[in-house]
Amino acid sequence: MAGSSHLIALFVKLAAASVTGAVALLAFRRHLRDEALSALRRDIRISLLRMRADVLPLPRQELLREHRLAGPRRRRRALPGPRRDGAVVPCNLCPARLPRGGGGPRRRVAQYSQGREREADDNGAAALDLVDSPGLPEAEKLTRADVEATLSLASPSPECILLVLRCSGPQRTNLRRLQDIAAVVRERGLHLVVVLTHRNSLRSAKQSEELRREVALRAKTDSVYLIENYTATAFKNSFSTHCNALAVIRQCVEFAAMHRRHRASAAQKSSPPSTLGAQKSVFE
Repeated sequence: MAGSSHLIALFVKLAAASVTGAVALLAFRRHLRDEALSALRRDIRISLLRMRADVLPLPRQELLREHRLAGPRRRRRALPGPRRDGAVVPCNLCPARLPRGGGGPRRRVAQYSQGREREADDNGAAALDLVDSPGLPEAEKLTRADVEATLSLASPSPECILLVLRCSGPQRTNLRRLQDIAAVVRERGLHLVVVLTHRNSLRSAKQSEELRREVALRAKTDSVYLIENYTATAFKNSFSTHCNALAVIRQCVEFAAMHRRHRASAAQKSSPPSTLGAQKSVFE
């Protein structure tokens, strides 16, 4: 009897140790994921503040939607933003209401800002504007003129193009026209970022990788991301969804900075020499 009670006590201790170890591993895993997301947010903040130091307008990204991700009045908690105490809290991604037929002006649907005070952000702190555009026509009816018309609606012009496509269903046929879309984007001197949604509809990781390579080959860009849609509650989103969303934002900021540097370099080369420099060369 004493031996059985001793075994029971031993089993209880082993079970308690196992539960404690599992909880510790889960906590450590969550800590590593939080650190990874914090590193991505930190990179975005540094890039935005660096662009702000150049005293240039806010970066603007064109969002070409092949499908609507939410209803016109629903709000999506998607992107991390600052709080007064410096902690990170989610901000909202609200899809713009577009008229029927996909026409009409575009509106801002998301803003990613970084700063210590909310009042400072409202007064022009570093921010990333995501501007929604009318949906593109179906693949069979899509032409270069449609893409050019969609891109020409922005004022001021965007500094990066974010193309959102669904990687499953009948919308996948639009992948055939990626070459035309990418060609129009490159003619404007912009970089293209492709986001494929509904990743969970793919059967395996191999199929996802094959699709990513196909899209990268057609669009001639390495910036291709597979992501699952955000839910209304941020806690229902997986770590990979948060990580990919932040990676997309960081890529857009980097492309916007590259576009500005190229534009500034081209402006300097095309500007006439100064009068002081001309007089100095004459006297020499």
